Amino acid sequence: MSPHTTAPTAGEPTADRLSTMASRRYVPQTALVAGGVVATLLAALFGIQLGTSGASFGVVVDAVWANLTANVPADPALTQTYTIIWELRVPRVALAILGGGALAIAGTLFQGLLRNPLVSPYTLGIAPAAAFGASVSIIVFGASA
Repeated sequence: MSPHTTAPTAGEPTADRLSTMASRRYVPQTALVAGGVVATLLAALFGIQLGTSGASFGVVVDAVWANLTANVPADPALTQTYTIIWELRVPRVALAILGGGALAIAGTLFQGLLRNPLVSPYTLGIAPAAAFGASVSIIVFGASA
């Protein structure tokens, strides 16, 4: 042992122990992210299924697959259902996921920037400013029905 190095004490973790601890932490985080992605995709398929035309889960999957592979069904009623799913419901769900992701990123940025896990838009005055901006735009541009 060199005179400049000290032996680790009983409570101090060694390099091997630190790498083992890091690898144990990495696996649950990966599983959590993978579970979140799967849950988001299942929720998206369920959200696409909701509507007045009564599309089943299989029809939704078929419609998405048919539009991704450019297969046009021969049945006109099925073509109409596929069009409703692809042109109305898929954009609605995609924008909901995009909006939720943007809000999550904004919240994470606020927490990281201010180093406060309890930060909120109300504490910072952003929510009242957004309400003021919406009010001004309604007054200036008019409310659309």
